[in-house]
Amino acid sequence: MSEVNQLEIQVPEHLQGGIWSNMVAVSHSQYEFTLDFVRIHFNQPPVDDKMQAVLVQRVNVSPLLVAQLIRALDENMGKYERQFGEQVAQSLMGDADNEEEQNGGD
Repeated sequence: MSEVNQLEIQVPEHLQGGIWSNMVAVSHSQYEFTLDFVRIHFNQPPVDDKMQAVLVQRVNVSPLLVAQLIRALDENMGKYERQFGEQVAQSLMGDADNEEEQNGGD
């Protein structure tokens, strides 16, 4: 039996538009990682001094898939930087770092 090297992904029509997330929270156990994709509503007033947000998707993955995802994101970030410039990516990261600091992230 030969090894399959290609994958054709069928995207159901109701998923073709995707979802918007502007934050991801990551947690893990010994056996899996949980990625909670969240959409923060910046245009809504805070309630009890907390920004309003909604969980749009929770994805549980294996540690192996996390390693593969990190590698794929790193490779694609390099392509993005070559196409649009490293300064664009760094300015976007700077904005994310500033938001995290303002929200008490570590």
